Amino acid sequence: MFVVFPYSDRPPLDLWNIGAPIEPLAGGHRNLAFRTNGRVEDLVFKTTRRNAEAIAWLGPVLAIAEESGFIVPHLIMSKTGRAIEHGWTCERFIHGQPFRPADMNRLAVPLRRFQIATFAVAQRPGFLAARDLVHQDRGGDIDLSRMPADIVALCREAWRRIEHAPVCAVHGDLNPSNLLLTAGDRIAVLDWDECRVDAGIFDTFLTGPTDAGGDIEMAAIAWEIACSWQLEPGYARRLAETFRHRA
Repeated sequence: MFVVFPYSDRPPLDLWNIGAPIEPLAGGHRNLAFRTNGRVEDLVFKTTRRNAEAIAWLGPVLAIAEESGFIVPHLIMSKTGRAIEHGWTCERFIHGQPFRPADMNRLAVPLRRFQIATFAVAQRPGFLAARDLVHQDRGGDIDLSRMPADIVALCREAWRRIEHAPVCAVHGDLNPSNLLLTAGDRIAVLDWDECRVDAGIFDTFLTGPTDAGGDIEMAAIAWEIACSWQLEPGYARRLAETFRHRA
């Protein structure tokens, strides 16, 4: 269910025993993010809307992603032993070069390993897969009861067309802005905030030949509309207008 957790405007650095200066990180549309500056090992502090159970679920999933060949962020517990403090999390900063859209096919092999290894993973607490939302209203950042009925019907029809696709853990926002090419020519996958159990094709279609206008792309656009409806309303409504004409 969509919940807005309160957080302060700045991360509570003292709860991680950090005294270094911090600077804002650009790029996030739904969460605030800062990184430390000048430490031997810099850190990233981010706001989160997830509860402790949803954050804890990520631990084993990220371990599988790492075993599959990706570099992933690891949360650092606060001095009280919690992953979340006043709506903020802390993780190690990962250095790397920007990822080119033309290189998305490089994800195919490790992503396939990751998907095979997560077929039996239970759903993330509070989330639903697209096929579940064909009949239910709320999961993760989505609340279909707060959207116009005609848009909901179009989204559900798009998800119904892929409801028999195999499910596994999906990153949920796999695009070049969430990828880095690190030292050793390895791929770092960042920002697992939207990770859940869902149709694996939500991730894999981005790594191969385009599905433009096909069922997978339409299902992905429907998800983007629904999960953005409350968090990025202007963007969601613009996307919905285009979706109406294409459906």
